[in-house]
Amino acid sequence: MKILILSDTHGDRRSMDKLVPFISQEIDLMIHAGDNFKDSIYLKDKTSKPIMAVRGNCDFEIADGELVFELEGLTFMLVHGHMHRVKYGLDLLAQDAHEKGANIAIFGHTHIKENKVIGGVE
Repeated sequence: MKILILSDTHGDRRSMDKLVPFISQEIDLMIHAGDNFKDSIYLKDKTSKPIMAVRGNCDFEIADGELVFELEGLTFMLVHGHMHRVKYGLDLLAQDAHEKGANIAIFGHTHIKENKVIGGVE
């Protein structure tokens, strides 16, 4: 399964439109970690691909702020990250993910890609 993870798209439809052909041909699932929840709907409509999304601190839609789900034997926690203060470190996020039984935590908010393992949580 090929997954595209996005966050903090902030309504940049031009950049998202550039991704549409790639998503349509290569991606099985999209995950959007907030800050323009409407962009997740836009991408789903443009590609007909499934998407999981949460709201961020710049979103006003009524949408989940956190999702915990399983894919291919792994448990994921999806949040935007502002409530976990991810700009100041990832320990709170990792602790919450661990308590929820998640193997992997996906977050946005920092506008910086990052891949770390903290306390057994990726």
